[in-house]
Amino acid sequence: LGCISLNDVTLPSGLTCIPDAMFSGCTSLESISIPDSVTEIRSSAFNGCGLTSLELPDGLIQIRELAFENCHSLTHLTIPASVTYIGYLSFAGCENLTSIEFLGDAPAIEYDSFTNVNATIVVPEDNDTWNGDTMQSYGGNLNWVVRGEIVDLELRSVPDNTFLLVGEEL
Repeated sequence: LGCISLNDVTLPSGLTCIPDAMFSGCTSLESISIPDSVTEIRSSAFNGCGLTSLELPDGLIQIRELAFENCHSLTHLTIPASVTYIGYLSFAGCENLTSIEFLGDAPAIEYDSFTNVNATIVVPEDNDTWNGDTMQSYGGNLNWVVRGEIVDLELRSVPDNTFLLVGEEL
């Protein structure tokens, strides 16, 4: 706890769980390699870390409460299809987290999981688990987008005083 000079960690393969508060307060921790064997990240495991990027393992099932709270440098996150649960305040205070992508079905997401997060969240197309009940604010300002939809529409002027509607497909 409070390991302020630790900046890079590779966790051993075979590890199944990252314990409560394991790296909490490690403000210099910018990157971590988590093996696919990890199925659970427990409470406050990375609370207040300096993580700038994060690759969650494909076998991850649960992200417990406060797991990544106040990771101010985190900007992008991909949630693997294996994740079925995201706990209370898991990503609260990650104010620079602007891009989140879910790769599978909608997990159970506890209230306020994304407090003070302003992000675009991309979810899979043709997946009925993502709907009005699951695409909520969770305490943040979240812009939900279904992959394949047209986003970022803008009008662009072209010759002869006409306009062209331009968008980017996700």
